[in-house]
Amino acid sequence: MRWSRNLLVRLLAPYLFALLAVAASLYAYSDQLIEDLYLATLSDEVLQQARLAAAWLPWELRGTALDQHCAAVAAETGARVTVIAADGTVLGDSAAPSATLANHRDRPEVLAASASGDGSDVRLSASIKRSLFYRAWRQTRAAEVRVIRLAVPMATIDQARHRIRVAIWGGVGIAALAALWPALLLSRRLSQRVGRLTEFSQAITEGRPPPPLRPTGDDLVARLEANVLAMARSLGTQLQTARDEQGKLSAILGGMVEAVLVADHNGTIELANQRAAQLFAPAPASTLVGQPLIHLSRDPDLRALIRAVLSSENRGPLVREIVLETAAGREEVQVTAAPLAEARRFILVFHDVTTMKKLEATRRDFVANVSHELRTPLTAIHGYAETLRTGAADNPELARKFAAIIERHSQRLGRLTDDLLTLSDLELGRTPMHRSAVLLAPAVAAAIELVREKAAEGQVTIRNEIPAQLPPLAADPDRLQQLLLNLLDNAVKYTPADGSVTVRAQSAPPPAGDTTSRSGVELVIADTGIGIPSHDLPRLTERFYRVDKARSRELGGTGLGLAIVKHIVQAHGGRLAIESELGHGTCVRVTLPASGGGV
Repeated sequence: MRWSRNLLVRLLAPYLFALLAVAASLYAYSDQLIEDLYLATLSDEVLQQARLAAAWLPWELRGTALDQHCAAVAAETGARVTVIAADGTVLGDSAAPSATLANHRDRPEVLAASASGDGSDVRLSASIKRSLFYRAWRQTRAAEVRVIRLAVPMATIDQARHRIRVAIWGGVGIAALAALWPALLLSRRLSQRVGRLTEFSQAITEGRPPPPLRPTGDDLVARLEANVLAMARSLGTQLQTARDEQGKLSAILGGMVEAVLVADHNGTIELANQRAAQLFAPAPASTLVGQPLIHLSRDPDLRALIRAVLSSENRGPLVREIVLETAAGREEVQVTAAPLAEARRFILVFHDVTTMKKLEATRRDFVANVSHELRTPLTAIHGYAETLRTGAADNPELARKFAAIIERHSQRLGRLTDDLLTLSDLELGRTPMHRSAVLLAPAVAAAIELVREKAAEGQVTIRNEIPAQLPPLAADPDRLQQLLLNLLDNAVKYTPADGSVTVRAQSAPPPAGDTTSRSGVELVIADTGIGIPSHDLPRLTERFYRVDKARSRELGGTGLGLAIVKHIVQAHGGRLAIESELGHGTCVRVTLPASGGGV
């Protein structure tokens, strides 16, 4: 356990540092003390030897003769002996010829001896290149003065220092060994306990199952272990509660059809549900978190709403209807903005009202169209009936004419009512589909017979090119007949004289890339009529939509035929496509499932 080893080193380090500090202090103090004591003792001893040497050394000699006497005294004392005149001239020396030695007047010990009677110094000898302890004593005879100096090698002091150092470090080593083992055991045990605490807390932090932690004893670490264990249990309970709450929140937000955004006062998104991601960017909701709200929409109305909800005067939710440029295009949304109590945050709830607005517009158009479609025949019926009542009934010719007009408009009202009821039932799914295997060729032939008279009146030729070997359709016979009649009736009505309507069919494979659909039958009804402008093609299947409103009403159309066809095709799981070119006719393609499978 690397961390425990580091802790062990940290626990032992203060002890080792203290031990080293004590040893270093003892060493420095004892070393200096020994040197001072030894030098003091040596100084007194050498001073006595200098006085004795002065008594043995004759005053009259100098040079080589005195050098020999100095050497004899040095042999007895073990010290270097030097005789120096009052002016610093070396008169005799035991270690080197005095004639070769420089003037010693400036030597510290010589200066001290000349001034006060004796002096001492420790330095490296310039002549013999060794560290020496010098002791000088001033000797006088009548008016004569000379200085007797003895020099002792410092090696003796160094040997004494070495012995003391060995004794000090040996004692420190023995003391360290004696105290280190119990300290090591205690530190290792403490390190292991702290290491277990570390592993336990790290596992809690990373969300892993923690290793077992069993507090032992009643010391401070045991109480810490018990507190950490209790804290971990409490934290685990709180985390589980938080996860449960987060799961509930995620489920609620994910199940909402409204887009929800929570942002701070700087406009940075902190929370978004999946619907918000679909509304603003087709990506996971997590990618929105952390983005500035202005990156999603720069709509000025939305920015004004955010400023209003963050203003100090606002205390409640604000609702606005705005148009947003989203990933799906322009969408009308109802935005509810409300401030949150904590840390100047706010929540935005986007309710898509595009479909509702379209439905409202469709409802208004439907009511307007129905009212208009009903008003024309009702007005005509009411007018002609009133005319008959006021006297036209007495004129047989006018009465028959007006009665025919009233009958025609009442039939139109009947067709309109029937088509509205049929379309309503199809849209609401209230029309049951009694599917069976239906052959297309007989159904087309029957529908052609029903419109043949109208085609003959309009001098329109109908060609039946349905092959006999087509597979049967899985269709409701009545609804299939209604689909064929509506398409053939439209084709005949909008084809001028000498034109033609062709009905053909063929087997149709599933759409490319569609692995769920099966083969079917494609029915094609093509005419050589007036055609339809390209900009009107997408709206042909809308209720009451007419390309030529006047001509359509004149021909008795209700404007609901293609809408009924579309819903019949959708109820069968088929496909409807309309192709047309103005002045060149129209082609309607209906693909219905073959018996035994869907398209």
